[in-house]
Amino acid sequence: MTLDDRLARRALFVLIAAQAVIFASLCAIKYHFLLYDDIDLAIFTQALANLLRGSLETPLRGMSWLGDHSSLNLFLLAPLFALFRSPLTLLTVQCVALALGAWPVYVLARRELDHPGAALGCATLYLLYPAVGYVNLFEFHPEALSTPAVLAAFAMLRAGRVAPMAFWSAIALLGKEDVALVVAAMGIYALVGARIEGRPAGGRAAAWLLGLAAASLALSFAVVKPWLASGAADYGRMYEAWGRTPGEVLGALLRHPLAALRALIETPGDARDTLFKQEYWLQMLLPLGFLPLAAPEVLCLALPVVFEHMLSWRTQQHTILYQYTALVIPWTLAAAVLGVGRIARRGKPGAAARLVLASMGCAIVSQVMFGPVVGRGALQAARPLQRAWPTAEDRGRAAEARRLLARVPRNGAVVAGPGLLAPLAVLPVLHSLHHVVTGVYTFSERPFPIPDSVTAIVADASAARLLPLADLGTGGRLRELVRRNRLVLAEVVGDLMLYLREPGAGATPTAPAGPSGTSAPRVVFDGQLAFLGAALASRAVPADGVLEFETRWRRAGTIDRLYITEWLVIDAAGGIRIQRQHPLGYMIEPPGDWPPGTDFRESFRLPLWRGARPGSYGLAMRVGSQSHGHAALARADDPALAAHQGVLMLGAFDVTGAAGR
Repeated sequence: MTLDDRLARRALFVLIAAQAVIFASLCAIKYHFLLYDDIDLAIFTQALANLLRGSLETPLRGMSWLGDHSSLNLFLLAPLFALFRSPLTLLTVQCVALALGAWPVYVLARRELDHPGAALGCATLYLLYPAVGYVNLFEFHPEALSTPAVLAAFAMLRAGRVAPMAFWSAIALLGKEDVALVVAAMGIYALVGARIEGRPAGGRAAAWLLGLAAASLALSFAVVKPWLASGAADYGRMYEAWGRTPGEVLGALLRHPLAALRALIETPGDARDTLFKQEYWLQMLLPLGFLPLAAPEVLCLALPVVFEHMLSWRTQQHTILYQYTALVIPWTLAAAVLGVGRIARRGKPGAAARLVLASMGCAIVSQVMFGPVVGRGALQAARPLQRAWPTAEDRGRAAEARRLLARVPRNGAVVAGPGLLAPLAVLPVLHSLHHVVTGVYTFSERPFPIPDSVTAIVADASAARLLPLADLGTGGRLRELVRRNRLVLAEVVGDLMLYLREPGAGATPTAPAGPSGTSAPRVVFDGQLAFLGAALASRAVPADGVLEFETRWRRAGTIDRLYITEWLVIDAAGGIRIQRQHPLGYMIEPPGDWPPGTDFRESFRLPLWRGARPGSYGLAMRVGSQSHGHAALARADDPALAAHQGVLMLGAFDVTGAAGR
């Protein structure tokens, strides 16, 4: 080993450690401020917690986690999780594993380029790759642990080392059932290379890769899923435009190959999704200086997984913002390395280092444009659903939410909403509120039974991942959940609500307000819902305090939609300082379930989260409606509202300064 090799490897070790520490710290901050508002981190935390209890069931998913996805590598994580039973364990493992992916990139590049500096640059390209950062920061997914293993397997394949190649391929296959697609593609690559280039180990490598892929698919689809799947998930629905069964989908693809290829870059009739797909390719190639295009045969190894995602109707799979690039990243990086070697061999000495240096510039620019932490949103029509860094409002909300979480009993079942699942996922029984809201399991038409033995419900009724799922039956299902488990509303702050088994009637933020017909409507929306007026409880509020007010309503006719109010805090210059959506009736008492003609009052406590400086402010409201998942501004019978974008002033108040100063 030369001095250059030693220095390069030491530098790489420092870079890997720095990457792992930085992203693990970011994940810890996200977790502390409850910014993980999807369900995946909670699902896999619950899976491991219950595995240590001797069960494969995950109540959050309504089935065994192995029946959902063949994430066998969770068995390998169980001993570590037994020592540190926290979602942070999974997040840290993911950050470390993804950072270690730079090592096989270096090994591959060192062999292909014969230049330690260029190899270190290629490993740095991997660490700077925006897609790697997004996988790091979006929840936890077992297939993310397959990313470095696939890279290692390919590096060993190129080196002709069959045994370690087979080992790393087997490790990769433990992540998820679709890893078998890329391992099989690698096997075909090895077989073609053996025949064309005459590699002596190519045929044996191909046999191992194809055999391992076939064994993985057989284990997943012939053994595990038939044994453990419960019908709580029907992922075939994602491909309903191509067919109702895997056979129909495959037949459609064979009959219409050009349409399938077109789906890689376009969704006919959907300009927004088409833009997502086209930006996807730019976001995957630009950070690597488009070098992967110089090794198209390697880049094509990602096609089975890319087709899997692009043929789906789910737009999330058409972006780099989630975990869906975990099995694509190895091939863009490997193709970039081989592309550098291919171009450099035609150039002058030192061409490889110059190419890699130029690509590092592209990677840095890409991070600024659309990276997960410092990105400015350029070339990014699809925006992340989760913030990487908390706002002042996030900090205040998290403090209130953690105070409510501390009151949740550790016995019995618990139902929690988005953002509040992961901290409770180590409990024996935890259900996701979104199943009650929709009435069915995720990606399924199977009804979700109202759970018994529930000792607490904790949720944010206005959560962006929850509110769009509500329908006209949601209120009834939520009331049945509360009634069956003898729960009362113990506390409510904003839309954060905590139900417990406590004596007394509990809080009643939405309730009848006297005999009907006593107040003339101020505004009627859609001919269905009448707004009668509002009153502020106080005209002076501290900056980190809570603005309390009450609104009054009446059901004016048959209500065929959900109504959502948007609270606006407006400063003296007319600027909007706080903007927050709220489901009228807190989702559990929606206007459609009110008796006709009865006046209802709704009280609300709007936390300012230190969002307002001392001064004079106005409280305003907009009213919207939601039907079949589509939201729109409610139509008011007052034409003046339309001229003001539907903004209705409710009152004025003063912010007097932070409490406790």
